[in-house]
Amino acid sequence: MRGLYMLGGQPFRSKNTIKQYIRGFIAAQPLGATVADPVLTELLQKHPLWDQKSHGMERLAIGEVKVLHASTKCKTVVIERPDATVDITWSRLVDRLQYDGSLRYVDDRAENLAKIKIAARAAIQHQILKVSKEPGEHIDHIFPRTFDRLLFLFLKWWGVPIALIKIDDPIGNVIGLRFNCWDLETNWQMFHERLARLRAVPPAVNMAARVYPVNWSELP
Repeated sequence: MRGLYMLGGQPFRSKNTIKQYIRGFIAAQPLGATVADPVLTELLQKHPLWDQKSHGMERLAIGEVKVLHASTKCKTVVIERPDATVDITWSRLVDRLQYDGSLRYVDDRAENLAKIKIAARAAIQHQILKVSKEPGEHIDHIFPRTFDRLLFLFLKWWGVPIALIKIDDPIGNVIGLRFNCWDLETNWQMFHERLARLRAVPPAVNMAARVYPVNWSELP
């Protein structure tokens, strides 16, 4: 058993694991998407100037910033305000995290669960893209069949312990995480396609969508 960092109700074994999760999340989102991820939201709120930077905030969103000493841009999370778009360097916040009263002790499968979520989203991306939408709209899982709820039910039915589910990283980048087992991935895709109810909604509606509480500790 090891001490883990807790963010957004999710355990992480190390700061590097937190960074991998956030990089994978940001990479999977389109530019302009509203950010409602509890892990990233709680992390940003730890910024010492959060109150100042978020004053008048309309939403957290996926944006682009110029890479220092380069001509390229990279995707990141930004605060959108009526008067400005504010970037917060989230990686530095991870580096400054300290073990505190939120420290919990859980098993090492937590790190693999974070990877499973990224691989599961990637596996159903083609289903998300099939939903017709207007410019600026986001695709939402209709409550109570949220993404987390469906993935939880599938993994419970599949029955393989979380720590034993193998994830491939073929291109050496968290963005490319995929299930190692073709049978598992195919069954998850069919499970999601059969049960998920998807809709296109304005960003504000997606951001305010209800979250179905999932107790991941119930999984083997």
